[in-house]
Amino acid sequence: MMFAPACFAVLMAGGAAGPALTPEPLQTNCADRGCHDVILTGALQTLHKPTRMGKCKACHRGPGPEVKAAGHPQNVWMVKNAGPCRGCHGTIVHGMKTARMVHGALTAEACLACHAPHSTLRPHLLRVATDAEACSQCHALPDYKFVHSPVAADACLSCHTPHFSDNRSLLARVGRELCARCHDPKERPHGPAAVDCLTCHAPHGGNKRRLLRIDNAPDAAP
Repeated sequence: MMFAPACFAVLMAGGAAGPALTPEPLQTNCADRGCHDVILTGALQTLHKPTRMGKCKACHRGPGPEVKAAGHPQNVWMVKNAGPCRGCHGTIVHGMKTARMVHGALTAEACLACHAPHSTLRPHLLRVATDAEACSQCHALPDYKFVHSPVAADACLSCHTPHFSDNRSLLARVGRELCARCHDPKERPHGPAAVDCLTCHAPHGGNKRRLLRIDNAPDAAP
């Protein structure tokens, strides 16, 4: 299943602001020492705030005495994949505790499966070009004869939220409220449509026109 931009900008940014970051002196900024300057090179569209502020230790452990003696902080790395992320992205942490549905990648603390930790050419620190490309790494769809337009447009977040939701399948809304964001129900007044459009229609695609689920539906336009 592919997920796709209602709520996305807020959720991907983490919602509430994290702790204030004060830029560290140049001598403690790893990216300016000549070893990790690749992090800041290129036409980068998005820099992670700690990276931009030179606040490496916001996410990385400091070197222990034995490593300092060796002259290089080889043991500097994240305590846990999502550990440092929790310290700043409080809204997402709160959502994980209170929402009925949480994205599996988030539950597995695999933030870096979708997001780059330092910098990227993509918005929201995404590793890939589009939301759908990120989703398709785990949620593959079959080749449908007829495809729902948001799926065809790589707009998974038109219907789904990326991190958590109180609705099944991480839907932004449920039933006719979700579909009515694009499809005016007044155009096709019908009994089941008053409850849940998915009673008759498939959400992503199908081999029947109008994405109908029923077996005796025509598979081509008349």
